[in-house]
Amino acid sequence: MIDVFGETAGIWIFLFADFIFLLFRFRLRRRQNQSLKVSDFLISSAFIFIFTESIINTIMNEKEIRFYNEDRDFPADLDPVSTPLIGYPLPAKMYYLKILYILLHFNTIALYTVKGTLLAFFYEVFPQKLRIILHVTTATVVSAFLASFFTTMFWCWPHNRMWAPVNWDQDAPNGFCVIKLDEDYNSIIFGAHVASTIIVVILPALLLTRIKWKRREVMFALTTLFFGSISVLASTLSFVTVLRLAEHPNNKFARHASVLSAAADQNAIFWAACLSVLRLTRRESRKVPEDDEAGSKGGLVIKVERRFSVQVDIVEAWGHDWTDPWQELRTREESRSTARLSIEAGTSASNQTAGNLSRSYSS
Repeated sequence: MIDVFGETAGIWIFLFADFIFLLFRFRLRRRQNQSLKVSDFLISSAFIFIFTESIINTIMNEKEIRFYNEDRDFPADLDPVSTPLIGYPLPAKMYYLKILYILLHFNTIALYTVKGTLLAFFYEVFPQKLRIILHVTTATVVSAFLASFFTTMFWCWPHNRMWAPVNWDQDAPNGFCVIKLDEDYNSIIFGAHVASTIIVVILPALLLTRIKWKRREVMFALTTLFFGSISVLASTLSFVTVLRLAEHPNNKFARHASVLSAAADQNAIFWAACLSVLRLTRRESRKVPEDDEAGSKGGLVIKVERRFSVQVDIVEAWGHDWTDPWQELRTREESRSTARLSIEAGTSASNQTAGNLSRSYSS
């Protein structure tokens, strides 16, 4: 069973892993000497949302721990938020449920921002002829996001029904709409998320069948598929725990398990997006020794990338005892030109002097 301490420890372990993967991504970009792309800004935005979720969940868990310390007679297995009549005071319950309503939107935005990161990266690396497939996939993911976002926003209407008491039946006079999100709502959110995730993570494998690929591309597709599969598995687990929470709404362990499984789902797809840039670095790693040697001695550095572009950098060589062969050739040509001009000038002067002497004799 997962309690408040297990949930808090889990979400911070996931956040630390996210931070390491994000640093790894930017380090790879730097090693490739590439500027930041749209996908890098999207993955950074997703990390900010995940970080904010972790902070808010930790604050709410700290309040729960304080409640149990102050009220030691409260049953340890009951949820102080959803249990009717007892637990948190009504204002504290309403405050907690408002925060939960916000976190539901944060979770949706973070999940689909990460999927947008993968799609943006696919636009960067796959050729123009595959853009139609990418456009269709992007439209599907955007539709799934809009369906999830607005379903969460308007499932309980007006909004205050999410956190205000609702007398749905006599057994639960203090019931709240956000706690009573039924199976239909969770099925919509789960279906939209899983369907869009599967489409995104198998897309690289499908696109590689239409172009010439090598082992590096296969590893890239398998990495994305592996972490995407973990995300789908975690999402399924989260869906099951949410359904269990609906059957046992007063069980605090079910609530903490649902939060932690949702975090696992979110972070698995985040890791897949961070590792997507590994494909380019692994291909260029074979050229690194040559580039390092040229960079250390100076000279002409040529990097040929997969996208059939040639990058030419002239490297300064101060203090490395390196001589430019073209400079030596230019010096020789300039010396020859100077000598040729001197000879021509001397010949012209001799001719002019002879002409003057001839005119003098004649006169």
